[in-house]
Amino acid sequence: MNTFKRAVVNVIRQPIKSLSLLLLVMLLGGILLSGISMARAMVVTEEHLLMQVPAVATLIYDGRLSALWDQPTKEEIQSVGELPYVRAYDFTIRTLFSNRELAWANPMPSDLFPILGVNNPNIGDFESGTLSLLEGRTFTQEEIDNDTLVMVIPRNIAIVNDLTIGSRVGIPNIAHDFRYSDWSDHFNENFILDKRVLEFEVIGIFGADFPYEDDVLIPFAEPTIFYMPIGVAQGMMDFVSEAMLEADEAFFRGIGQGILQEEAFLETLFILNSPRDLEAFTVAAEVLIHEDWQVVGIDESVFAPVITSMDMVLELAETIQFVVIIASILIITLVLLLFLRDRRHEIGVYMALGDKKEKVIFQVLMEVGIVSIVGLFLAILIGNGLASLLSSYLFEQHLIEQLAAPVFGLGNLPIQLNIHIPWEMTVDEALILLDVSLDLETILRFVLAGIIVILTSTIVPIWYATKLKPKELLLQGKIG
Repeated sequence: MNTFKRAVVNVIRQPIKSLSLLLLVMLLGGILLSGISMARAMVVTEEHLLMQVPAVATLIYDGRLSALWDQPTKEEIQSVGELPYVRAYDFTIRTLFSNRELAWANPMPSDLFPILGVNNPNIGDFESGTLSLLEGRTFTQEEIDNDTLVMVIPRNIAIVNDLTIGSRVGIPNIAHDFRYSDWSDHFNENFILDKRVLEFEVIGIFGADFPYEDDVLIPFAEPTIFYMPIGVAQGMMDFVSEAMLEADEAFFRGIGQGILQEEAFLETLFILNSPRDLEAFTVAAEVLIHEDWQVVGIDESVFAPVITSMDMVLELAETIQFVVIIASILIITLVLLLFLRDRRHEIGVYMALGDKKEKVIFQVLMEVGIVSIVGLFLAILIGNGLASLLSSYLFEQHLIEQLAAPVFGLGNLPIQLNIHIPWEMTVDEALILLDVSLDLETILRFVLAGIIVILTSTIVPIWYATKLKPKELLLQGKIG
């Protein structure tokens, strides 16, 4: 009878011992696979999470001077926008207008409304997918080039002010006299240097990616921004600056930047092909701009509670793998030693009949291998289910605690990116991203780890078997 057949017969002839080893391998293998599967799940989930991050970036001043210096030119911005990582880009200027006739949609009313003058007919915030055009249209290139008085307004403003496509809205352009008053007097005719009213046509209405139910407003649900051609916004700023310089140039130049805006600051927005492109885009773009400027984009840190929970599960998964591997080697080594000790008389007979010691040891290894392969296969069936239950439970419980903690914001994130920040992610949304499914790579890693553990566990038993002497074994008693 050859060695393989003898090994199979011995496995069948000793069902209790074989079943004990099988259950042991299956249990330890299942726990090991759950650790490997959980670790792999966190890597895959992180990739899924990354794809939830808006693929946007901007340029910010990072020099040592307190004032802006050497701002990127339109040509430099264009060269950055032509990089292969960029799907679309825009440069804009930001200003304000005052209007007591318009009502705000949120609980903190104001008569100040933000303007964003855009250079791209296809508004960057819409191209990124953060906001959507709900009605009407955006700008044409002709309207951008000719500084046409048209604007795209937020849905919340349209609802509370009963505005529709084609509505005409008067926007006051006021040069305030700060020499004798404060901002609270900006509607007092005695403290106004110059004033005009520009009549705009509403050509589009935008909103966030959720519907209002029966036009019920949700405070702060979407930004209050009035989009208009960049030349129009620049003209409104120039109107104010010119009035100030004409009234008292020395005084208003002394106030500094922020009040007197002779040269508008260009805010940039680059919509990348994918969030994965941010690192490569950053390296390529910073070669093209002034050294005091840098590229900033949104990364996974916006989902800090989710990331923290993922790190906790990953740490646990790595601990499980380490502990199970060490425990498996020790336990299986001990079990095999006990099996060999129990079969030492049988081994002595084989060697007394002429079998070489190497052949007997190989037979023992084959018996262990047959049982272990079956055990590892069964472990695959239970291990992933265990990993799914364990990781989902731990991830959910830890995430609930993280989301319940106060959020303190994201630091000095550029204003251009504020609108794109996904401020929150619910537990259900995070759990959808969790992927604990097995793939071929995970199975191969598990099988390889299992084989290494089994082989390592046989080192001591093999050494023990090599020390056995046939005559002494036969003299110790009957075969059992």
